[in-house]
Amino acid sequence: MFVSPELSHELVAAIRELEQEATLYDSKGLGKERQKVRGGRGLVESDSAYSTRRTIVTIVDSNQATQVINKIKSVASGRGGVLTSSPVEELIHL
Repeated sequence: MFVSPELSHELVAAIRELEQEATLYDSKGLGKERQKVRGGRGLVESDSAYSTRRTIVTIVDSNQATQVINKIKSVASGRGGVLTSSPVEELIHL
């Protein structure tokens, strides 16, 4: 999933509550979206060549996938982000 840095720590904590592991990566995205950053007066928008995001990766058994997805959705509801899931069989190992 791709989320804001502020939301990433809550999501990793929620995943860990379900006794799952996660890997967190710093990511930079290119697009139209203006980045919201903390400034002297709170949250402000800034133009940047890229937006800062976090990528969170977790691999779970298929019988636990729905529970993990629902937990993630409940934490991130209305706060943005992108969640994608795919079967492990579709992973490509290099």
